[in-house]
Amino acid sequence: MYKIILIMTMLITGAVFMFGSNSITFDEKTNKLLKIEPKSENAELYFFNDRLPNDFFERLKSQEKVQLFPPFADRGSWENAKNNRLNKVIVTEIIHQADECLNTTPIELTEEDFYRFVIDGNRTVFEKKYFERRKNLSYLVLALCLTANKEKYLPSIIVYTKAILDEKTWCLPAHSVWIDKKLSPLHQCDLFAGDTASMLALMSSIIGDELDRIETGFADKINQKVIAETFGNLLNTETSELNYWYRSEWPWNWIPWCTSNCIITALLAAPTPELRAEYIQMMLYPLARYYKSFDDSGFSSEGAMYFPMSAGMLFNALEALDKAVPNSTEKIYQEEKIYRMLTFIAGIRVGKNIITYSDSTPKAKPNQLLTALIAKRLNSAEMAAILQGKALNADVLTASQSHRLLYDNLNIFFNYPTQLPESSTAIIKPTLFRNRLAILRTNGFFGSIKGGQNNEPHNHNDLGHVTIYYKDAPIIIDVGTGPYSANDFNENRYTLWYTRGNGHNAPIINGIEQENNEKHYAEIAEITETNGVFSSVCDLKNAYNEKAEIIDFKRELRCGEDFAEICDNLKTAKKTTVEISFFTIQKPIVKKDKIRLGEVDLTWNNINLVRADMEIEEFGGWDEPIYRIVFKGESNSYSFKFTEAK
Repeated sequence: MYKIILIMTMLITGAVFMFGSNSITFDEKTNKLLKIEPKSENAELYFFNDRLPNDFFERLKSQEKVQLFPPFADRGSWENAKNNRLNKVIVTEIIHQADECLNTTPIELTEEDFYRFVIDGNRTVFEKKYFERRKNLSYLVLALCLTANKEKYLPSIIVYTKAILDEKTWCLPAHSVWIDKKLSPLHQCDLFAGDTASMLALMSSIIGDELDRIETGFADKINQKVIAETFGNLLNTETSELNYWYRSEWPWNWIPWCTSNCIITALLAAPTPELRAEYIQMMLYPLARYYKSFDDSGFSSEGAMYFPMSAGMLFNALEALDKAVPNSTEKIYQEEKIYRMLTFIAGIRVGKNIITYSDSTPKAKPNQLLTALIAKRLNSAEMAAILQGKALNADVLTASQSHRLLYDNLNIFFNYPTQLPESSTAIIKPTLFRNRLAILRTNGFFGSIKGGQNNEPHNHNDLGHVTIYYKDAPIIIDVGTGPYSANDFNENRYTLWYTRGNGHNAPIINGIEQENNEKHYAEIAEITETNGVFSSVCDLKNAYNEKAEIIDFKRELRCGEDFAEICDNLKTAKKTTVEISFFTIQKPIVKKDKIRLGEVDLTWNNINLVRADMEIEEFGGWDEPIYRIVFKGESNSYSFKFTEAK
């Protein structure tokens, strides 16, 4: 029945597949549906094909079945994983969590919870329940494989799997199609529909035989569903256009996130080797668009929080391809821009902290598993330095709590490197992502200044925003983002206090804040050094609309071991007024001519202090209250200096 559905889908789309050397071409109707251009018109679309072995697809087709991780029947591999001393903490936690799920029914996903998104903008109530189902199923599958106790865990696995298969849609409310607040029957393969598909495909590939012993054909039922929700959705003329990530050329996480999930699903669940190869080819095109959208520095406009779901997902996709066809990604990993994209998180590290901007979560920390895997694959000292040059141990390695729990723990059990490249424990030299971000590092003060443009993925109006750290303590912060709601992604986004220019230390010039517009940009050309003091100048004259009447505006950040300084120099067509808000988690203690911020004193010149008090007690990922310090003035030149408190 399922193959009949696939044949019908291909007839509808007019798909006819032809195999070449290291690529597969599709007929005109399929190319039109998926907006695939021939190589003669868009060679960049074939970036990954050109770097795969000429026999890649033939080798992929030659395998009756692809296995990314050991199946349940490979008891030797699972016993080794269970008894590995580095894994013992995780194994204990997984079994404990799985036992908590036994004899419980999957939490109910109600219509009321689903519709809250269009009623009051809340997306967390439904998502918490949605993710709990998948997390619990992952624990049960892992516990089964680790203990081999089929009588104990298989019944609950069947119950949870059927509950997920019976869900009306795997697409989240926030990503669904709504017409006048009514849910359309059409939906896309969004981030989490893809996550669900790849999770179930992984499960089926590992314990499918055990599931079939309880219910004949159950594994095939799972595989049919995951292919229908991914490639069936993409190849359906009614729903194909809804998958806008497939055709996007924006440098954002949707492309590699969805693509990586689809690649894993295709490798494990495609009904034939031929279709497996065809599906993989389909996914190489969006990956190439994603690669093309980055500049040579590898800078990600989405920031630290999205790195695991953006460049990290590109890495996962490449690793899956390399497992399916060993040694097939060598040329891809040799590309300099690929290296920079995959090690970007190391470039924005300052001591024990990560520079955050845009929608990044405050106090964002690198994903330790992903960091270790990339460090090993690329032999990257920079990535290994994040982990202090050695593999994680049982004291700090814990079971993943993410929606990718099954995949992450399989990687911990079977792919985690026992040794990482040699590295130093700190990065002191400055880093410049030209015209995007400058990071100044010393043994005392660290700082960053943000460039770019105000219409990037997950944008905040933050051009010229500065962060300051002193010996790992955050002094002037980027507040980050709050829990997502509908307003984070609709016309009200820039009414939220933390996305506005006023929610950063981007000055308000003549009453005008920065606004969301790609025409508004800031440039950072270089970093200079004089006697151990590093300096970066951000040109902000094009960062505001014409009502600010800015003729020239330069913001300079200077960092030395014993001080950091922000110097603004601007010229406007009329009398200049400025207002600047600094945010900090250090409780401000105001004295006559300075403010004490933890171990740092802040002084100022040619501008007046207005207030220094609590802005909000709890927000985002900060454990401490956030304070706002406001300055106002009418000078064209003013400055702020941070020094060690005396």
